[in-house]
Amino acid sequence: MAVGVGTRLVPERFGPRATSLIFGGISIGTVVGVPAGPLLGHQFGWRAAFFIVAALGLIPVILQAVFLPRLSVAKAVTLRSLGALLRNSRARVALAMTL
Repeated sequence: MAVGVGTRLVPERFGPRATSLIFGGISIGTVVGVPAGPLLGHQFGWRAAFFIVAALGLIPVILQAVFLPRLSVAKAVTLRSLGALLRNSRARVALAMTL
């Protein structure tokens, strides 16, 4: 998803840079977030850790809503189009691998 969105958010020549920044952010979030969860849970309890992480998660959501442009949609996704996707054998294999 990062590749598809990253290239649509910026002019074409900056697509690779945008994609690399997205993947870098995902990596940093994983490296910092995975140990931070247990640390917060140990210090404050699992409920507090959950609410702290949820509150911190709202920050990027708000920033994205404010600063990222709206992306146009060429065609709306319907249940019929999802059914057509499931009739595609390659798509079924990809979904099964993801599962």
